Amino acid sequence: ALPFIVVISVVVFAHEFGHYLVARLCGIRVESFSIGFGKKLFGWKDKAGTVWQVACLPLGGYVKMFGDADAASTPDEKVKTMTEAEKKVAFFHQSVGKRMAVIVAGPLSNYVFAILALAVLFVFQGQPFSPPVVGSLQENGVAAQAGLLPGDKILFIDGKEISRFEDIRRVVGMNSGTPLEILVDRGGAPKSFSMTPLIAVQKDRFGGEHKMGRIGVISDKIEYIKRAPIEAVGSAALESWNMSVDTLKAVGQIITGVRGTEELGGPIRIAEMSGTIARDGAWAMLWFVAILSINL
Repeated sequence: ALPFIVVISVVVFAHEFGHYLVARLCGIRVESFSIGFGKKLFGWKDKAGTVWQVACLPLGGYVKMFGDADAASTPDEKVKTMTEAEKKVAFFHQSVGKRMAVIVAGPLSNYVFAILALAVLFVFQGQPFSPPVVGSLQENGVAAQAGLLPGDKILFIDGKEISRFEDIRRVVGMNSGTPLEILVDRGGAPKSFSMTPLIAVQKDRFGGEHKMGRIGVISDKIEYIKRAPIEAVGSAALESWNMSVDTLKAVGQIITGVRGTEELGGPIRIAEMSGTIARDGAWAMLWFVAILSINL
């Protein structure tokens, strides 16, 4: 339970702090900032009049602004009879632009948090960055049958540039059953291959099953490259973008029936994963929090 509470609280705080910060910048009065729902466990009031609190049910959080009737930001009846002074600090009497900025700030804050978390990982632990070179081939696999050889350097898959072996796993994994054009460098000469990844059902450490595309290429090198701070931020932003694209593509595949709904999970699954990943140490937890923040 403790790792789950820590994980969900960090992610929710990042999200709600985005709402809070932009609301304050827009001159909106924030009445309460809560981590968790339900009865308040403890809290304090700051000089601006905002009550910062931790509530008993750690499944989310909220920012309640002046004029909100509840945590879901339903307009209070008093919104209709506010004085001019009250309207200036009430959320529902702000311009459309300001209200949009406050709303967008939550998910945007999660992206900023995820990028910073990944950047810290890439600076101190390193970013997975194995060369996109075929180390070996699965016997009778798709790649072996198409004619790929050990030592081939994969340059492009379906028009997408490949800079590391992890890109191969990501692109192929999200395209099961879809024909792909693969361009490789073989001894300085370009060669093109066409192959369709097979659908493989893979079980994760939590017992969940995932349908992934596989062509049967294996890397013989697992490397981590430590990045300079500025470079790490750029790499983290790209990683966040790729995760977002893959997540949306997976949702699309679920809608069209290519992928099953068993890959989806809610708070209970997050709790199970938090407890398991916590045993792997702080770096693994930071990676998990970043991924969860992007999904949120």
